[in-house]
Amino acid sequence: MEDGTDFALNRRLSLEELAMALRVVNIHDPSEHRAVLASVCSDADGRVSLEEVMAAVAAVSPDLMLEDLRHRLLVKFKGNLTKAFDEIDTDNSGVLEREEFVRKAHISLGFTKAEATKAFRLLDADCDNEITRMELTTGLAIAEPELLLEDLRLKIRGCFRSLIDALNRRYSDPLTGLIDNPSKMPLEKFLDPLMQVDLKESEIRIIYGLIAANKDSELTVVEFVEGLQHFAPACALEDIRARCIQAAGHVSDVLVDMDKTKEMSLHQFAEALLAADLVDEEEVSWLRQRKKLRKEECASKERTIGGPKPGFVNIQEVFDLIDVLNAGSVTLGRFMAALQSCGAGSRVRLTSKERDAQVAKAMRDHLWPKHKGLNEFKTQVRLGLSYE
Repeated sequence: MEDGTDFALNRRLSLEELAMALRVVNIHDPSEHRAVLASVCSDADGRVSLEEVMAAVAAVSPDLMLEDLRHRLLVKFKGNLTKAFDEIDTDNSGVLEREEFVRKAHISLGFTKAEATKAFRLLDADCDNEITRMELTTGLAIAEPELLLEDLRLKIRGCFRSLIDALNRRYSDPLTGLIDNPSKMPLEKFLDPLMQVDLKESEIRIIYGLIAANKDSELTVVEFVEGLQHFAPACALEDIRARCIQAAGHVSDVLVDMDKTKEMSLHQFAEALLAADLVDEEEVSWLRQRKKLRKEECASKERTIGGPKPGFVNIQEVFDLIDVLNAGSVTLGRFMAALQSCGAGSRVRLTSKERDAQVAKAMRDHLWPKHKGLNEFKTQVRLGLSYE
């Protein structure tokens, strides 16, 4: 690295060392250095690693993997996603199967097979082992890194749990209490419950338009919620954040006695969250069942499993969010950095004006000062800049 720096991604850095590393990726403003450290650091020693910064960036961004995939497809196919879909669909089946998607993403777009598999999982919204044209278009549209959408992402994160409650009250199964309405619905069916959580009609129309991919599309409630989670990936952290606050009063006060640097697989990560009472046995059991059924359906080529029940903590989504190196492993340090960075939602019901004021203040104090720098950092990560 320039300036004589040579920092491994997992090395714990002081503010001065972090500033040296960030300057290499063109982040020169000391106020941005302090803002990055303050929003990520959860340890009393005041140090962070570059891996934790990357996890924090992932939590306040559109999904980094989908953002990267979108960038590469637009470059290769000159902005024509229809042509991109047809090129990947080598058997002309009208859907992208896992094997053909991974092969094309690896050979034609330069992703590793692990990265391509992760991208497939993120785009396969209904977990049926296929990507439809709408799933590809929607997933990539939602991943557009547009600053004008960042305040809306922040607002969605802040009211996500209230939003799910509102949809549950309107559309849940009376026997199970879970959102289980398979019917496709137009935008108008979503307006009333969502405006009850102080989202404006114009905001709902923007979100619905991004998720539905075209103005004539209709969505099920589950498709809409899945689209929201792609639009603001940190929503996957909201239930765990609430459990942290309930258990310890503050995010930084959980996991204090656990090794935050150990690399863990998905199932090791799930067991660590279970040991810390941040997820329950049923949520981990679903993950175990999913792994078993995935093997069976791959052998039989039948689709037998969907996503977790609405309202559960989707451990797979949390893992994917903080697996910023796409190595199939995470650390609790990166998990804590992601929790710290995206800010807690409101604990009390706010009026529309109060929520807008809260979002505006958060944008001014938290996101705007470091947005340019973090975009540059993401670009350098995407280009494969090595810090070692």
